[in-house]
Amino acid sequence: MKGIFTKDFLFNQTEFFLHLSNKMEFYSTENCQKQSLSVQLTDKGITLLPTKKPHKYCLIFLHGFGMPVSKFLNVFLSPEMLGLLSDFKIYIPQAPKRAHGQQSQDNSVPRYYSWYDMDDRSTLEETVKNVQEMIIQESKLLDNMTSRVFLGGFSQGSFVTLYASHVLKEKIGGAVIISAFKSKIIDELPEKDELPPTLVIHGRKDNVKKIDEAEIDLKHFFQRPNVRKIIIDDMNHDLNHRHSRTIISEFLCEKTASVVKARPRL
Repeated sequence: MKGIFTKDFLFNQTEFFLHLSNKMEFYSTENCQKQSLSVQLTDKGITLLPTKKPHKYCLIFLHGFGMPVSKFLNVFLSPEMLGLLSDFKIYIPQAPKRAHGQQSQDNSVPRYYSWYDMDDRSTLEETVKNVQEMIIQESKLLDNMTSRVFLGGFSQGSFVTLYASHVLKEKIGGAVIISAFKSKIIDELPEKDELPPTLVIHGRKDNVKKIDEAEIDLKHFFQRPNVRKIIIDDMNHDLNHRHSRTIISEFLCEKTASVVKARPRL
């Protein structure tokens, strides 16, 4: 799925009617408000962008292992997240397909969307460098303020977000980490004096990245003053939980208000 397309969708039992094309108009039956968005779908990812006014912030969101970015359209076009799109550009890049370990050079082995080779730390460092370049490029559209750029991720993407927030020198607006874990590809997270404001959401029913294991592996990270951890009892390993999307939206709105207050007066 790429390029410009038109299709009608019905989400959440008539709460939203979506007319999807290169320019999309959204109607909410709850508040009768209308939003227009530009949607770009390419091999490199999905970009959601408000069309009526320039965006003020950007969220770069990294998907999980093996996931096509199209899976996240429903997430960011949901009633809980839609309000962000009046001020936010949301960019969901697509990871390259790769095999892992000794099989990485074998062309006959199936390849999956993956941010790094789980046996090769250099591929993680390469991805973080690419993420850093994304942040810098997006900040150029936002008065060169990296504090207006946010980084988020789910599952494998959450680990890249976690690691990047510890090693990047750029000061971003915040980080959103869903289903957190520490990959075996590193021994410990690098030391950093100050982390960006970070929201961590984990489902107690998550059987892929279990919260008990995460709390052991990331004990010191969870204790950092800028980290807000929220466990949702009935959430699995996904972003289909409405409460999780509400929390993400509220966190980003809260932190963008902080960015505006912190901006120096001219």
